[in-house]
Amino acid sequence: MIDNRKNNAPFFSVIMPIYNKEPHIARAINSVLRQTYTNLELIVVCDPSTDNSNNEVTKFNDDRIRVFHRNEAGPGGYAARNLGIQQALGPWIAFLDADDEWLDYHLNLFFTHIENSKNVGFIASRFIEAYDSNINKNIDTSETTQFISFKEYLRKSPFYTSSVAVKKEIIIQSGMFPEGKMKRGGDVDTWLRCIENINGYLLVNNHSVIYYKDAENMVTRQNFYTQEEIYNEDIVKLISKYQGTDVEEPLKLKYNNKLIYAWNQNLHLDIDKNFKIISRCYFWSQPFKISFFYGLSLLPMFLLKPTHQLLFKVVSFKRKVFSATVNRVNSNH
Repeated sequence: MIDNRKNNAPFFSVIMPIYNKEPHIARAINSVLRQTYTNLELIVVCDPSTDNSNNEVTKFNDDRIRVFHRNEAGPGGYAARNLGIQQALGPWIAFLDADDEWLDYHLNLFFTHIENSKNVGFIASRFIEAYDSNINKNIDTSETTQFISFKEYLRKSPFYTSSVAVKKEIIIQSGMFPEGKMKRGGDVDTWLRCIENINGYLLVNNHSVIYYKDAENMVTRQNFYTQEEIYNEDIVKLISKYQGTDVEEPLKLKYNNKLIYAWNQNLHLDIDKNFKIISRCYFWSQPFKISFFYGLSLLPMFLLKPTHQLLFKVVSFKRKVFSATVNRVNSNH
């Protein structure tokens, strides 16, 4: 279903924050402009880059593009996204990071299922992890969907920011992105609040987004997590709210997984003073996994760093092998 209606307002407002993404901008913007669904606007929010990102943006001449400039760079792009949300003309907000890419049918896929599911307020698709630009883009044509409840989302969430669209009114009601509060992890925090607010979301089982892991200036490579960012007021309120219910355990499990992820990322960034997992961990959720990482955290730093680096290399190698296998299988078909 392709909606090419010409009216005063777009259906989707696509928000793209930009900060030092010069090599990737053309690929990202072109992937929006190539969408088979055309009733959209692209809101580009430029933080003050130190490369030629802004010049890359000016190369595009399309009346669907609106460009805003901010005077100060905001960690994680949260402030830039919030500005884009405030300026959005469409009832639905979609997000694309400036170093990622949409397949041509991404928004049409979303529009079709939004129209067929009138009560949906949050929709997401799956994504492809790419470690270089040589990625097979004929990955998946499935359009099956499933409604994922808040409780189910806590156990598994196979999407990320560039594969999400949400009603503008819902993301505003849910508090938008945590600008000024977090440098990392704010996306997960935002989706947690949105999905809890409406008690679930619609997942489209189609890999319609490419997440490039080799992109320059990725947030995940620049900022480390603080313990306060992980154990923030939102998670405290939710754990208190669902205490004694069947949501309590999966909520604590999701928090534990985020805690371990943050601890791992900090070590990957070579942070000498990492926080101790023991101080904020709920041991009754996944006790073996927690105990394993807690045990690692007790090692002295001169042993912990090389051990962690070895584990990270093993995991990265397995992911690359899996990605190559998927591409080979799909190419044969």
